[in-house]
Amino acid sequence: MARNKRRHGWVKCNTDAAFYVDDHNGASGAVLRDPTGAFGGAHARWYGTSLSALAMEAHACHMIHETDA
Repeated sequence: MARNKRRHGWVKCNTDAAFYVDDHNGASGAVLRDPTGAFGGAHARWYGTSLSALAMEAHACHMIHETDA
C-alpha cells in the first residue's frame, strides 16, 4: 500500500496501544512524521492500571492532544 503524501506544513500522527486483560495494564505510543515521511518524534507511556483496550487507545489520543499545546 502506498503512503498518502501530505501537503506542506502538515504532520502525520500515528497512535497505537496495548492492553493486558489479566493484569489490567498496558501502554500507548505515538509517532510523528513530516510530509516527506521523515521521522519527527515519538512518545510512549506505560499505564499501571487501565479498564480496557479502548481506554488505552483513548490515552494515546489524549497524550498527543496534551503535547500539542
